[in-house]
Amino acid sequence: MNRFPKLFEKIKVGELELKNRIVMPGMLTNFAAEDCKVSDRHIDYYVERAKGGVGLIIVEATGVDLPVGKGLPRQLGNCSDEFIPGLKRLSQAIKSHGAKVAIQVHHSGLRRPAGGPIVGEPVGPSKSAWSPGVLWGRELSVEEIQDLVERFSDAVKRAKDCGFDAVEFHAGHQYLLSEFLSPYSNKRTDAYGGSPEGRMKFLLDIIARTKEKVGDDYSLFCRISGDEYSEAGLTLEDSAEIAWNLEKAGINAINVSVSNTPPGERPARGVMLNCPPMRVPEGCWVHLAAGIKEKVGIPVIAVGRITNPFLAESILEEGKADLVVMGRALIADPELPNKAREGRIDDIRPCIYCNQQCIAKVYLASPISCVVNPAVGKEKDFAIRETKSPKKVLVVGGGPAGMEVARLAALRGHEVHLWEKDSKLGGQMLISSVPPGKDAIENFRKYQETQLSKLKVNVQLGKEATIEDIKQFNPEVLVVATGSRLDLPGIAGVERANVVTAREVLAKKVDVGDEVVVVGGGAVGCETADFLAQSGKRVTVVEQLPNIAEDVEPYFNKRFLLLSLADSGVKLLTNARVLEIMEGGVVIHTGKGSETLPADTVVMATAPQSNDSLAGELKDVIPEVYQIGDSVSPRKMDEAMEEAAIVGRRI
Repeated sequence: MNRFPKLFEKIKVGELELKNRIVMPGMLTNFAAEDCKVSDRHIDYYVERAKGGVGLIIVEATGVDLPVGKGLPRQLGNCSDEFIPGLKRLSQAIKSHGAKVAIQVHHSGLRRPAGGPIVGEPVGPSKSAWSPGVLWGRELSVEEIQDLVERFSDAVKRAKDCGFDAVEFHAGHQYLLSEFLSPYSNKRTDAYGGSPEGRMKFLLDIIARTKEKVGDDYSLFCRISGDEYSEAGLTLEDSAEIAWNLEKAGINAINVSVSNTPPGERPARGVMLNCPPMRVPEGCWVHLAAGIKEKVGIPVIAVGRITNPFLAESILEEGKADLVVMGRALIADPELPNKAREGRIDDIRPCIYCNQQCIAKVYLASPISCVVNPAVGKEKDFAIRETKSPKKVLVVGGGPAGMEVARLAALRGHEVHLWEKDSKLGGQMLISSVPPGKDAIENFRKYQETQLSKLKVNVQLGKEATIEDIKQFNPEVLVVATGSRLDLPGIAGVERANVVTAREVLAKKVDVGDEVVVVGGGAVGCETADFLAQSGKRVTVVEQLPNIAEDVEPYFNKRFLLLSLADSGVKLLTNARVLEIMEGGVVIHTGKGSETLPADTVVMATAPQSNDSLAGELKDVIPEVYQIGDSVSPRKMDEAMEEAAIVGRRI
């Protein structure tokens, strides 16, 4: 029985019929070749999602005016006929696996390419400093606007000729088309500004010219910002009016996203950006799609942390939208649609919305990947192949890396055993999921645990591995994934009873007083401080470096972690060194001299050390020995998972 009847119901968008309501949106990958043409990596990535059963794939933003309008150094191009062979190959590859395929057309406008060289002066509707304090954009002339009308419409014609089923105009996220629509960025007083009608003229001219070139029966989508959450920007009411005009102009579907908040402006309470991190509620932008849907009669697409098929089904069932975007969820698990349709819910690998390897990589101008799915961008190389020589494999350590390597080895046909010294699988995930807004990590831990059970991995909990135990067990392959430990630093008074570790706090193994000093202002220290402050404690974070949370993904997670700390009244002291811990306080030294901070409890959140003793002692005893994760060096989960992915396929 189909548990998601609305999700897997067919729908027509213009003349285009989709087999279900799941949309993979245009998401930048930085997979293009140096000349911005389609690469094999692109094709493998999109084909994997097409095989997974998605109804519509919208290929990432393609530049209509390169290099001036670039959004990334390796952004796909669609600005001349030299791009046709690659685009044609891409569309055919996707369609051959049953998905329909659209493609975005895009110009960055005043926004500059993430991490890449700037070619020419940024251009937009008006002179502006969108690139924060770096560049002033130049106002486009009327002649240049008219030239861009031709470039956009030519790109659509080219896409149609290349076999794409539809095209989406990217008029959101404060790129060029969005900049023209918004009173925040469009200060023109000519025909292309000065009023809502004037600000819409550029986009409406493009649509009219496009229809002259491709006809009325070719499906056109438009992505808009449902709200800009800025006093000077578009409201939902404004965007609904824009959507109504787009429908009149012949657009067949509206994809309702949200704007990036302008530099220096604080998002409204409870509101995040167009790539909301894990601390943002699920379905955070669905209300915008629902608001647009009240105004138009064409299909409306909802976005915003639509994390699972149950949520997607409810959005459709309640009539809030006609289609749902599951973007990062499809990066994490390309097979999500097929698994949902077949009722294999436990087998869906959940996205944790950490933004570390997808969105952050885009901003760093690097190819994207995924913390929970390291095969992203390496689909062919990371294909799972059955082993021809099954082996007895022992994995020591049940954190994310240990569980992943055990899962892969079992999938390939090995006999896999996993020993974990604690009473529960998960390692650092058990505590990293505790701070506010990080519960998505627990979803992934449960997924891994479930997969090991289904694959009949022999898991022994409460089993601390010794050299003699391993020798006696005599595995053919040993994988050491023993994680890290926290050694207390050499600070006077660190042995006192009022000193605890961040791990103990998050594991809820210790009592914490009302006045707390957290020593260490990295990710662990700040998230522990956030947890304690929201539990009603008065918290001060002491960090010896100049900046707080330097190891937190900077573009989304860090921004909102710092906002949360500020809202909770957490004091952040940088360039501060702890000299001594006393019974009721902490002596620190700053640039202003020494001072004593009151503290009922002192929480140590300093750098951990590797648990690395097993591998060295057994490498000459066991035929194959691998060491992965924090047992090599304490790092982030993405590096541990990458190592596990490689080793699991190598055994």
